[in-house]
Amino acid sequence: VDGLIMAIGPRLRLAIKAVFTAAILVFLYLMATNGYIYASRLSAQSIPAIGFILEALTGTARSVSIFWVYVSVTAGSVVLALHIAGDFILDVVALATGTPRPMAGHLHGEL
Repeated sequence: VDGLIMAIGPRLRLAIKAVFTAAILVFLYLMATNGYIYASRLSAQSIPAIGFILEALTGTARSVSIFWVYVSVTAGSVVLALHIAGDFILDVVALATGTPRPMAGHLHGEL
């Protein structure tokens, strides 16, 4: 697969990556917004299993809101989107300056 990727020119490679990056960012945007919507709508609901575990460990009945589960979907999507956008920006800068970026797995001389 690496040979096929390296066989095409860097501009075409970046254009293909731009298409996939845009699709991934749209998907992550939908995940983040839906995670936030679910978090705000279901914040009054608790997670029963965690309540049972906390009661067994501490002796007092506590409940944990399911809000935290859904808001973690939003947070994870945002962090992943930042990572993917940053990686694409580094590729654009590398192409503009003419400095190649190492491929994953090739950072420390691995083949």
